[in-house]
Amino acid sequence: VVNYFPSISAAVDKSPEKYIWRIAIGLHSFQRYLIAFAYYHFYQDSLLVAASFFRSLVKFAVAVNLLEITSLILLTYVSSTDNYEFHKWSFIGFILFSFMFMVTTSYLFLKLGRIKQSKKNYFSLRQKMIFLTLKLMFFFLTMYFFVRHNKNCEPGIYSLFALCEYAVVTLNILFHGTALIDFRGVYIEIPINGIQCSTSKHAQNI
Repeated sequence: VVNYFPSISAAVDKSPEKYIWRIAIGLHSFQRYLIAFAYYHFYQDSLLVAASFFRSLVKFAVAVNLLEITSLILLTYVSSTDNYEFHKWSFIGFILFSFMFMVTTSYLFLKLGRIKQSKKNYFSLRQKMIFLTLKLMFFFLTMYFFVRHNKNCEPGIYSLFALCEYAVVTLNILFHGTALIDFRGVYIEIPINGIQCSTSKHAQNI
């Protein structure tokens, strides 16, 4: 059947595209691990950290974020042609962990906004909720077009699936991009005894 756009897996499965994709993922993964731990320190400034439920949610959010990044690395470096089952389950893990991280983080920021009354936190939460809602919508559309393509094999349906998949990935990137709001004016240091976050004088006045 006629289709116009490849899925992401198909687009990055050929050379040299797959090597460009792998280099890009590899170059930014270490920073993303750092940001995951930086969020742990970020939440420690909240008065809610005294509550055991809040502390558990923070640890859960950090854990699923680390698993999301790891799943992304695995599905990137093991393509569907290398090992289809491994790639498939890595992709499923990436999607599940990314949704769990987004939902948990949005809830944590909702609680932070009520306690801290920070305009920055409210703005960040609003952006997160927009990206999460849109991602859910496009994810269900992706599943719909995928099932419809496999069932009826109609012209152009796979392209609609691919476009929705692009949207899901883009919205995931935008959600993680809200870290630019959360860590504005914050410097991440890596001393021998672990990760530390320091705040500039400008950030303290926000």
